Amino acid sequence: MLKKGLAQKVIGFLLALAFIVTCNSNSILAAGTNNLSADEYNEYGLNVSTEIPSMGTDGISPYGLKRPGKGSPVNIGKNGTLTFHGNAKESTLYTDKCFTGISRVLITVKNKNSSELVVRLYEKETESSGSIRTIKVKANSSSSTKITGLSSKKHYYLSFKAPSWFEGNVKRTTL
Repeated sequence: MLKKGLAQKVIGFLLALAFIVTCNSNSILAAGTNNLSADEYNEYGLNVSTEIPSMGTDGISPYGLKRPGKGSPVNIGKNGTLTFHGNAKESTLYTDKCFTGISRVLITVKNKNSSELVVRLYEKETESSGSIRTIKVKANSSSSTKITGLSSKKHYYLSFKAPSWFEGNVKRTTL
């Protein structure tokens, strides 16, 4: 059995260690998020969802079963980057916001899965016509794809076919 003084020191040390681990885990969660709120995270990752936001008239939509609405898009031309990450075993994931404001983008995706990832780019205004670009990212590798000829006034979003485990961003690019 431990002496009373030693037992108190061990308990104090363990409590301090638990406090440090808790503080550091929150810091790690916030790192690299560009000061995004906790609301933008969900069980699938950052800025992605299986339950896609429905189109809301007020620009704010709860997660639903439709592709992202035009409300509250990320203006890539003004804000520079839309960051995302996520994973799913069976469901297709979508960026939960559209992006707009630029005619050329660079889509960078790191596929952390052991199978190929299929990423599709859609134009919100013509989504019923299907995707306008398909990007295939090999297992456990990265891809950076420049896309030109977009309209800065239209709204775009990405889908990620399951199974998936990925991270990446969409950002403005020059020629």
